[in-house]
Amino acid sequence: MSHSRLPHQRRSRRYSLLIRCCLLLVTVLISLGITTPSIGQYSVSAIGTVDVVPPEFQLGQELYLENCATCHIPIPPSVLPRQTWQQILQDSQHYGTQIEPLVDPARLLVWNYLRHFSRSMTVAEEGIPF
Repeated sequence: MSHSRLPHQRRSRRYSLLIRCCLLLVTVLISLGITTPSIGQYSVSAIGTVDVVPPEFQLGQELYLENCATCHIPIPPSVLPRQTWQQILQDSQHYGTQIEPLVDPARLLVWNYLRHFSRSMTVAEEGIPF
């Protein structure tokens, strides 16, 4: 190895080390929450979901997740139309399993959350999907 390449290799190693240190620092800062980005007035770490849920629907969301996530993955409200959610909340037969339906006021809180974030049915003739 020639002596003329030695300083260049040292600079490359120093540059590589500097890059790695910077990446490590950024990773540590992100994990500590120091550089957590925010959406409007809500921080991403405080949201817990992709969609920002306004405070008036947060208890309904919590009750929905608490009741549904014990048996299966709770699907996002927008997957099903409002009419389906309305039937699901009132029916004790839940996909072949007998369940205890929610009672008021918890049912109303969950319904308000689901109604606000669910989709409307596109074609009335298609029937209510499950």
